[in-house]
Amino acid sequence: MRSLPVPDGGWPHVLRQAVAVAMLWAIATFGIAAAAMPVMDPQCYSDSDGGAQICPLHPDPVLTHLFDVHWPAVPEPVTVIGILAAMFLGIGLAIFLDTSEPWSKRGGAPTAVGLTAGLLGAGLGLLVAGPGFVHPLIAVGCTALGALVFLLGLLALRAFLRALRRRYARHLRREQLQQQGERTVATVIGLIGPDPESPRDPEALKKYPPAPESSPS
Repeated sequence: MRSLPVPDGGWPHVLRQAVAVAMLWAIATFGIAAAAMPVMDPQCYSDSDGGAQICPLHPDPVLTHLFDVHWPAVPEPVTVIGILAAMFLGIGLAIFLDTSEPWSKRGGAPTAVGLTAGLLGAGLGLLVAGPGFVHPLIAVGCTALGALVFLLGLLALRAFLRALRRRYARHLRREQLQQQGERTVATVIGLIGPDPESPRDPEALKKYPPAPESSPS
């Protein structure tokens, strides 16, 4: 933290918002994986006309229970409302965190705080939900996806911190030049003679003929 610029409102203010974004995305992804996926049957599909769910007469029990989890069942309305609320709040808070520019007085920062926190939270949610699946392949796949998303979040955080340090270093350099820099001021005591080869020569119109009308210049 010592080499990083302190945000305008202090570190606790920014960290609270970033943690809130991460937790909201963790809740949303965990709800999708642990509560929404178990109620889906990969053998069923929705009718395009009426929207009714159509399932085979003799479903395969393996596919029917493909997304079963050890987590307790949650009513579908509660799942939908919880997931949508967490997603909308997470997106809104992430946008606010990026547009509020917490480092505006110290050189600025890339607008990636909300995205980075969202990736870390989404990866965490999938990592927690993965071991809860009954089917080993689904459990491994969800856990691996969570690890990948979390790793992307860590890489995004690393890139963000590097960019933040670079911008802060340029900001400090500008402040140093403004406070301690020197500007040389010279007084011209003689008129410089015209350059005979320069088009700005006062005698240029007499020396050189005017350009023809068809000339592009």
